[in-house]
Amino acid sequence: MPDILFRQIHCTETTSGAGADDCAIYFKGERVFRQQMKGGRTRDILNVDHVNVIRHFEGTEIIHTKEIDEGSDDDIIGEVEVNGANMGNFTAIMVGDGSRYELTYSVGGSP
Repeated sequence: MPDILFRQIHCTETTSGAGADDCAIYFKGERVFRQQMKGGRTRDILNVDHVNVIRHFEGTEIIHTKEIDEGSDDDIIGEVEVNGANMGNFTAIMVGDGSRYELTYSVGGSP
């Protein structure tokens, strides 16, 4: 059974709302990351000590990245499909609601 390891997220441009994004990453319906992000900021997900960022999966799954809005619907930043048969290091570029994010992750190995 392959693993996915979430490594890093970089924000080039925040969503169209004012201020920083409250960025969240979901995998298999579970939130695996949530941090404030500003344009130009990079977060090293491996060093987020309160979250286990390695997940097991089979077949194909979707990574969902959202901006969590207080008092309104969550904005979709982007989604990327991962397949356990494709091992290696990947960077997904996600654009949505005026934003641009780059998510770096690995499939199949340990850190």
